Amino acid sequence: MLAFVLSFYFFRIDLTAEKRYTLSPYTKKVLKSLDDTVYVRVYLDGELNIPFRKMQQSLRETLDEFRVYGKDNIQYSFINPFKSTDTKVRQDMFNQLYGKGLQPTNILANEKEGGSSEKIIFPGAIISYKGVEIPVNLLKNNPRLSAEENINNSIQAIEFELIKVISSRALNLTGKVAFIEGHGELDEYQTEDISKAFSLYYDVFRGKISGQPGELDDYIAVIVAKPRTRFSEQEKYVLDQYIMNGGKVMWFLDRVDISTDSLASGSALAMINDLNLDDMLFRYGVRINPVLLQDLQCNIIPVNVALDGNNPDFRPAPWYYFPLLTAPPDNPVTRNLNMIRTEFVNTIDTIGARKGISKTVLLRSSASSNLAEAPLIMSLDEIRADPTTLDFRRSWLPVAVMLEGTFESVFQNRMISD
Repeated sequence: MLAFVLSFYFFRIDLTAEKRYTLSPYTKKVLKSLDDTVYVRVYLDGELNIPFRKMQQSLRETLDEFRVYGKDNIQYSFINPFKSTDTKVRQDMFNQLYGKGLQPTNILANEKEGGSSEKIIFPGAIISYKGVEIPVNLLKNNPRLSAEENINNSIQAIEFELIKVISSRALNLTGKVAFIEGHGELDEYQTEDISKAFSLYYDVFRGKISGQPGELDDYIAVIVAKPRTRFSEQEKYVLDQYIMNGGKVMWFLDRVDISTDSLASGSALAMINDLNLDDMLFRYGVRINPVLLQDLQCNIIPVNVALDGNNPDFRPAPWYYFPLLTAPPDNPVTRNLNMIRTEFVNTIDTIGARKGISKTVLLRSSASSNLAEAPLIMSLDEIRADPTTLDFRRSWLPVAVMLEGTFESVFQNRMISD
């Protein structure tokens, strides 16, 4: 009788300690709401080493779980992109997948005859829904972590990475984002990569602020990407009121004006860049300092070490003004991020007196960093300095901060004038 009754009911019990087969309530909601078929083509197949076979198995188990709630609206297949023995066919497949946005990686795989060889694999998938294809790169390749840790982090993120794409299309979450122009910001070519990433989920626009309050209200977020000239009070008022009404702004600001090109002659003057935004940001809870971060954890640049009159001799050398920033591992926004390569960045102070505002550091310096105050003369000769003679005793300086809460308008009890 018990078996007969249970045959009318479906339920699943996850007995694993880490709840490996338990999908989040949000994931279940998205999968149950699908009104069309989602095709997931996984290209992690063929001759794989043990860690990637483990990742492949986790992918298969996750997709099987997706089918439990999405039924026939979830279809998947595993494809070996290099199954063909024809070199041209294999190269064409490589170019096709790379062109669609999948990132390859190299592995050492065991041969059937013994020994091992280096192979290229694509640890990712292409998700198709209602005629739209979106690439999903599943490998978290953080150079600070071991290969095993990266694989484990990648496995833990499989559900999130897949459902992030599926939900953006299935729940019709597409909104509008805008890049602000008119102050020498990065142009459409300089922001092509991030615009392409945004376009997978949002409609992307560019435009100037005309000064009319409410003109940004149709956008779920606006991006201010490296302005070079001052904002007017009217433009600030539009941005301020947009924020007061729940709008989100991504600020990418340089308080010090310097570029790699300006160092072509060997030295350059780094000047403070006044954008007329300090009062706004201070009221919201942060201050961007007119300093340049120096960090022992930095990128390298090619430097000509030949004496005058000799043929050029370029050697790689650490350039402390190009920090490799780290992300706190306990934040869902930045978890599993690689080190972030930056150039000529400023530090940020948070203002503790702002009530109702939470402040989360998203990117920070290493434990061995220093600050150079602007204005200053920067020279490539600094590369020759012995790092042991320099002062790198500052630690974990904030460079990117997320502010959340109820903000106070910078124009409260204040007239607008230019």
